[in-house]
Amino acid sequence: MASLKGLALGILGSLLFLSLSVFGLAFTVDRTVLNPGFLKRELDRVDVSLLVEETVNEQLATEDWPEELQIALINTIDRLEPLIKEEISAASYPVYDYMRGKSDDLDLAMTLRNTLFDPEFLVVIIDEIDTPALADEIISEQVSEDDFPLAVKIALIDTIIKLEPMIKEQVVPVADPLFDYLLEQSQSLDLVPVLGDTFLNSEFVADLIDRLDLPSLTEGVLSQMDMDFPEEFNDALVNTIADLEPLIKEQVIAATDPVFDYLLGERQTLDLQAILRSTLLNTGFIVSLIDNLDVSYLAAEFYEDELIGAIPEEMQFLSAYLDDAIEELEPTIKEELKAAAAPITDYLLEDIQSINVEIPFEPVITDLKEVLRGYFETWLPAEYAGLSQSQLDQLFDDYYDQLVGIIPASFTIDEELIGTEMPSQITTAISSGEDALLQVRQEITGELVDSSGIQQARQDISEIIAVVEGELEEYKPYVGYFLLGYRLLMVFIVLLIIAIILINRQVKDICRSLGITFLTYGALELIGIFVGKYFFHSQLLQTNLYDIPASLQGIPEQIFSDFLSPLLFLSIGFTVAGIALIVTSFLYNPNESIS
Repeated sequence: MASLKGLALGILGSLLFLSLSVFGLAFTVDRTVLNPGFLKRELDRVDVSLLVEETVNEQLATEDWPEELQIALINTIDRLEPLIKEEISAASYPVYDYMRGKSDDLDLAMTLRNTLFDPEFLVVIIDEIDTPALADEIISEQVSEDDFPLAVKIALIDTIIKLEPMIKEQVVPVADPLFDYLLEQSQSLDLVPVLGDTFLNSEFVADLIDRLDLPSLTEGVLSQMDMDFPEEFNDALVNTIADLEPLIKEQVIAATDPVFDYLLGERQTLDLQAILRSTLLNTGFIVSLIDNLDVSYLAAEFYEDELIGAIPEEMQFLSAYLDDAIEELEPTIKEELKAAAAPITDYLLEDIQSINVEIPFEPVITDLKEVLRGYFETWLPAEYAGLSQSQLDQLFDDYYDQLVGIIPASFTIDEELIGTEMPSQITTAISSGEDALLQVRQEITGELVDSSGIQQARQDISEIIAVVEGELEEYKPYVGYFLLGYRLLMVFIVLLIIAIILINRQVKDICRSLGITFLTYGALELIGIFVGKYFFHSQLLQTNLYDIPASLQGIPEQIFSDFLSPLLFLSIGFTVAGIALIVTSFLYNPNESIS
């Protein structure tokens, strides 16, 4: 009987040892490969920003990427890394639930839609991107300071900072239908109503334009233009735009309405020249521009170059007061400029091929006489102090006649003054703008959607999802068999332990029998783990890792170590349990038994 009992215990002990060996491997797989937490931990170990930095240094450096832009890109990815890892981890949980049988269906497209393709996640990503800093680096490195002056860059960066929150607010309404289409949650992509309610909405554009600093932008643009305008004219124009900024913005907004109608397919043709004529280049607006223009700068430029040099020496004292005189004559000069507004606009838009508008100075000269008389009598040189009034009048008339003889009878606005290239540049820009808007219209209205990158991206994503879902569906039954066997194995181990307890019945023998089995299994498993790590490390040393980025070279060994961690703790647990049971078998009262 004793020999039969010993045989039974030997068989049960061997089966328990083998079962524990198999259970250790199954436990490891369940806690690692089939555990979403393991994936999350391993993702957290990968230093994506360092990997990107190495890639940038090796790949993009050969493409002459600016160092500042590389740093900005790396810093952005460093800030986004935790967010992206979190979303990838969140996307993995439904997959694991499906594979482990906790859910019957897997909609990978919907999983992606709720995680990586969630517009709210996109907003978070955009919020983390330092758009002004990136724009600053791109502008600084892609164009020279001569082509893109500092004033323009500062104005543009300031504008981006002001507009960034508004643009981000429109991301979700646009991204929602786009993501639905890419993930085949919708069968068509109609951008017209989406853009009509967001970026191509007049209210949005009005808010956007209201944030623009037009004087700064104008100053920057003028500094770029190859126009030999006097500096005083540029200053006067910038000041005028500052005064007229609300009116200019109103005209710009008015010009966007027909453009948006065209882009959204609500009108079939677009005449940018007509739109400009009815808004920014209409006579009423130009008149308002002239009303606010400080023409004294222009006049000063004229008389300093042409007039003062021709004034006789005895009349030079009058030149100090011409500025004040011209300021008083400004209304008369503006009226003449307003009369020339219409033909100037026609010439700039090439409705007429030449221009020759004469602004007569006769009204100005007539008014100038009375203005200068006051200055003449007030600031008369000391040597004329004893003259009578009639003598003074005659002296002034003589001086004035000489001055009038210097002033031309009229001021001519012609091709030489405006420039022969400006009209063609304007019409070419209008034509290019119409072509660009036509292409945008075609893309928006869907005429090019079948051949666009969006359609290709949708197809690629669909194919990838189909392949992944097919692979998961194929392997799901095997995972189910594994989990079923894993659970049955645990039940079998429990039954073996119960059987050993029932056969032994003596606590001392039970503890010794189970302790030896547990200790043997735990010790051998620990030895196997350390040997496995040693050989894996040796194999890695013999493998050529030079082609692997430095940030990833330690990852394989770390993954292997993490994979064995559950088995390591399990082995330690059984080893400790085995030792405890063996010690108990020596310390326990041998006369006590299980009833």
